[in-house]
Amino acid sequence: MNKFMEEGILVSSDLKDVDDVENFIKFLKEKGEVVATNTLYLQFKQSKKKKDFGDSLVKIKKSFEPQNKKFSVEDWVKYYNNRYEKIKKILLQRDDIRDFVRIQDLRSGQATLIAMVYNIRETAKGNYLVELEDPTGSVKGIVTPKKDSFSQMKEIVPDQVLGVKGRKSGIFFFIDEFILPDIPEKEKPKIDEDVFAVFMSDTHVGSNMFLPKEFNRFLDWINGKLGNKSQVELAKKVKYIFISGDLVDGVGIYPEQEKELEINDIYGQYQKFTELISKIPEEIPIIVIPGNHDAIRLAEPQPMLSKDIVRDLYSLSNVIPASNPSLINIHGMNSRGVDVLTYHGYSFDYLVSNVKELEKVGYEGADVIMRFLLRSRHLAPIHGSTPIAPLPDDFLVIDQVPDIFTAGHIHKAKISRYKGVLNIMSSCFQGRTIFQERVGHHPEPAKIPIVNLKNFETRLIRFG
Repeated sequence: MNKFMEEGILVSSDLKDVDDVENFIKFLKEKGEVVATNTLYLQFKQSKKKKDFGDSLVKIKKSFEPQNKKFSVEDWVKYYNNRYEKIKKILLQRDDIRDFVRIQDLRSGQATLIAMVYNIRETAKGNYLVELEDPTGSVKGIVTPKKDSFSQMKEIVPDQVLGVKGRKSGIFFFIDEFILPDIPEKEKPKIDEDVFAVFMSDTHVGSNMFLPKEFNRFLDWINGKLGNKSQVELAKKVKYIFISGDLVDGVGIYPEQEKELEINDIYGQYQKFTELISKIPEEIPIIVIPGNHDAIRLAEPQPMLSKDIVRDLYSLSNVIPASNPSLINIHGMNSRGVDVLTYHGYSFDYLVSNVKELEKVGYEGADVIMRFLLRSRHLAPIHGSTPIAPLPDDFLVIDQVPDIFTAGHIHKAKISRYKGVLNIMSSCFQGRTIFQERVGHHPEPAKIPIVNLKNFETRLIRFG
């Protein structure tokens, strides 16, 4: 008691025996707490049990930390200026764009711009009018059917930052070519042993459409209790598991959701999820990020799930929480390791309905969606494609090229490659909901992509 008083910390009447006063006080100070309660002491004891995988196995290279502040119009200006500057830096790595000019310095003749697309519309003559802007001004761009840029319009969208080559004549800039920031060819990392990573998403625990039989088959497999000899041996080599959001179904996410809930309170849903995840061997680190159904703000980037809501989950020694999105490096013991960009994918709904390139393929074209984002170097390039917090740093810019890009949300598993980057779209463990029937969406549950980090060979295991 004297030690707590000396440190200016009040003691709650519910606090029971404390066997590590000094470290508990340090824990309280780090959390900014001034009252020592028994609940906080249990959190402290649980935190000491966390398994330390170390930076050599799991290193969080980029994860969002929340900033509590009131936003203003000026914050939006700073946000989009930051996006412009970050992607401009990417574009300037190209030899064919280093001679760009600012829009305010634009004169008649050929020129290259680095601009943000302000607006796009089709004209009565069958051309496109593309309004371009940079921090110095704006100009009206014209795209005619005779130019290569006309065929590129299927993947040009508002709020993209890109290079633009063309010719200024009068008040118009006649566009010859768009240059997307895109990604360079990515060299495959060198891992000397057969090590596997599992990619999951959208478990939706709490929904009455959750698939417990299929999920328990996965748990039996990961514990070596299911499958033939080779499948059991494969399970032994799994060293990492990624779960890309929508851990639970949530409460009040969509109209009349309560009719489709088996567990109708959020704490109970996370408790059940924790119970299931606790059956995964503790030597396997589990990286979890939130999604739009989780109990966290909807605006992206989403911070990691709150300990106040998922306390039991975080008490598991092998659970590693991160934000949505995050960049995680794994297995960097004797090499640079493997960089994994994990994103839930809430922007996908808007993109498949508003980008011509994606409208053609819809949710079936997960590979096309992920390629579009890599080429745009942004996870939600159109304003309004996902709720956004206008922070000083646009966290959704893909400024570091990953080795693996993984996402979920659309409840379909698909594996593809683009310029050396392995794209993993994870499946789900939820049946077809009434909402999905209404919008004509056909999920493909209980399919889990698995990647061998040694050679990037992939396979898709069905548990349904």
